[in-house]
Amino acid sequence: MPAMRHRLRVAFACGTVVVGCLLAERSWAQAVPAPAKNPPANAGNPTVPPTDPFGNPLSGPNVPAPVPAPTKPADVQPTNPPASKTEQPRPRLFVPSDTGAPATKPAEKPPATDPAAKPRPNVKPDPFGDEPLPAKPNEPRDTKPNGADDTKPKTETPAPTIPKNPITQPLDTRMPEVEQLPGQLEFKAGQDLLQAGKYSAAIEQFKKSLKVAPDEAATHFSLGVCYRMLQQLDDAINEFSEAIRLDPELGDAYLRRGICWYYKGEYGMAIIDCDDAAAISLNDPRPFTWKGMALVKQGKLIDAVNTYSLALRNDSRFGLAHVNRGLTYFALKDYARAIDDFEGAILLAPRDGTLYFKRGVAQTASGDWLAAVKSYTEAIRLDPQYADAYQYRSAAYEKLGDAKSAQADEQQARQLKLAGDHGHELPAPK
Repeated sequence: MPAMRHRLRVAFACGTVVVGCLLAERSWAQAVPAPAKNPPANAGNPTVPPTDPFGNPLSGPNVPAPVPAPTKPADVQPTNPPASKTEQPRPRLFVPSDTGAPATKPAEKPPATDPAAKPRPNVKPDPFGDEPLPAKPNEPRDTKPNGADDTKPKTETPAPTIPKNPITQPLDTRMPEVEQLPGQLEFKAGQDLLQAGKYSAAIEQFKKSLKVAPDEAATHFSLGVCYRMLQQLDDAINEFSEAIRLDPELGDAYLRRGICWYYKGEYGMAIIDCDDAAAISLNDPRPFTWKGMALVKQGKLIDAVNTYSLALRNDSRFGLAHVNRGLTYFALKDYARAIDDFEGAILLAPRDGTLYFKRGVAQTASGDWLAAVKSYTEAIRLDPQYADAYQYRSAAYEKLGDAKSAQADEQQARQLKLAGDHGHELPAPK
C-alpha cells in the first residue's frame, strides 16, 4: 500500500508538470506567432489546433479553443509601374527666392550664347551653383513672376555733346585788379630803398606815404629804422614812440627804441624797453641780449650773464648771445667758460676770424700759449690784414721761446697799424 501511494504521488506530480508546460506553450504561441518554414497541410485553415511540445494535437475537456492563425498581408502592387527597371533621374526643383515664383517650376537658364538674355533684376547668381540668391535686405526686390519681362522703359543718360567749336569765347585769365590802399605805393618804394641801404631816399618815400595815411604804424616804424641807421637817434625815438602809440603790440618798436636809448647812454630806459619787447616777443632772443649789454654797461656782470642765458634759452643758435656772454665770462676771469662760449659761436660762424681771435685771447689769459697760437693763426688765415691777431700771436711766440717768429709777427702788426688797420671790432646788430 505505501508503494502504491508513492507511485500515485509521482504520477500526479508528473501530470501537473505536463499541464503547466502546455499552458506556457499556449501563452507563448499567442504572444509571438512565428511562421514555420515548412507550413503544415492545414496552413490555409483559419484556425490552428493546439499541440504539445512534440507537435501532437491535444484533445480533452481542459484543452483551450483553437487560436486563429495569423494571416500574411498581401503585397501592395504599384498602380503605375515604370516601363523599365532603370531608375529615371528626378527633375531638379526650382528653388525660388522670396519673389512669389512657383516652387515646382524647373529652373530655366538662358542660353549662354544668347546676347539678348537679361539677368533677373536684384537677384545675384550663386557663385557656387546655378540657383539664384535672394536680394539683400536693403535692395528693392523684384515682385514680378519669374520670366516676366520688364516693361518699364529704361532711361539712358545722354552722352555729352561736344560743340564743333569748343572755344567760343576767349577765357579771361587776367587777375582782378586789387585796390591800392592810400600810401601803399610810396610805402613799398620806401621799403625797397631801405633794403638797398639808401636811407635818405627811403625817408622821403615814407614821409610821402605818411601824408596820405598818417596813422600807419608800420610806416612810422620803418621811418624810425632809417633814422637810427643814420644815427639820428632822437628822430628815431620819436618815430618808434608814434608806432607804439598806434600799435601797442608792436614788439620790434620797443626793441628798436631800447637800442636807441642804449646808444644814447640811457641804459635804464633801454632795459625797460627791452623788458617790454621780451614780454611781447616771447621767443625772441634779441631783447635779452640787448638788456644784457645794458647791464654790462651798468657793471652788473652776473645779471648780464643770467640775461644772456635767457636769450640762449629762447634760441641756442643766437651767436651774439654766445659772444657777449663769453666776453662777460672773460671779464669775470672765468676763462674756461669764456672759451666754451667762443667755441659755440665758432660752430655757428666758422668763417668769422674775430671769433678765433677772441678764443685766442681767452686761451692766452688761461696760459695755454700753444692753443692760443693756433687760434691766432686761424684768424690770420681767414683775414690776412688782422693786425691785432699778429700782435697777440707775437706775444704767444715769445712765451713759447720762439723769438724769430715773435719778431716777424711784431713787424707785420706795426706795418698794418701804420696802414690804418688796427683790428676788427664787434659790429653792432642792426
